[in-house]
Amino acid sequence: MSNKQLTSLGITAAVLAVLTVLLYSVATPGRVFTPGEKLIPAFDPEKLGSIAIRHGAEKVTLQRQKAGGFAIAEKSLYPASTARINELINACVGVELADIVTREASNHAELGVDENGADAVSITFGDTDGKTIAGIVKGKTPEGAQGPYLRRAGKEEVYLAKEWLSVNSTPTSFMETNLVESLTKDTVKRTVFTAGAESYTIAKNEDKVAVMSPVPDGKRGKKSEMDGMLTALSYLAFSDVRQASELSDLAWEGTVLTELENGRSYTVEFAKKDDKHYLRIKSAMWKEAPESITRNEP
Repeated sequence: MSNKQLTSLGITAAVLAVLTVLLYSVATPGRVFTPGEKLIPAFDPEKLGSIAIRHGAEKVTLQRQKAGGFAIAEKSLYPASTARINELINACVGVELADIVTREASNHAELGVDENGADAVSITFGDTDGKTIAGIVKGKTPEGAQGPYLRRAGKEEVYLAKEWLSVNSTPTSFMETNLVESLTKDTVKRTVFTAGAESYTIAKNEDKVAVMSPVPDGKRGKKSEMDGMLTALSYLAFSDVRQASELSDLAWEGTVLTELENGRSYTVEFAKKDDKHYLRIKSAMWKEAPESITRNEP
């Protein structure tokens, strides 16, 4: 056999060895388990059409939208956080297994990986055609262990994870609860507070110092307080969302208007009913964006 043929066989053997590693890097029923294996194989996120998470009575369904991104079905298709979805995918695909615990379905309930049990958290990844890509059932965490019991949906084998797998099962856990992007003194032009007949404005003067107008008699705004009030919307967050039609009887009692240097504005209205506070927000452009000038070189 020539050196060229030997070299060719060597390359072929190396390729087969790599393929073997790739094929068996995911825990597969019916063969010897190796610590460090993954529970489910990696998949193309672009083919992901839905994610369904269930834990007892809690449920959240994330659906891909034609316009892009995902929305939360249980919250009237409120936009879901892309960052939190990516965190969930990476955690589920990347979790490593420490040991195989059982191959018997009769042990599922005790370990908390029975999909209908109170301890089980099920995560199902579906494609855009409605077919299941992969599914995980997360169970109890044994005393002294770093990770929980895990089972691949539709399989009987149960494994112990090497590390903790965090899975939230409430709709609001997949929302960006801050109303606006981070605001700074440099990006905000002015903020106007209105409540009933009273109104005052925090705006930057010629020296870029935030000042109040009008100033109540006998009062003097502290610089640190004025800066905080100028960017007040940065600290505003919500804990849940509702359809406006469900709360048509609310009396909107105050507003906060913030205008940014880039021409965008945010108007937040406030209301209170019983012991709960409600708000709604609108965004608009308070001035036209500057025209772009194209310079043609000779």
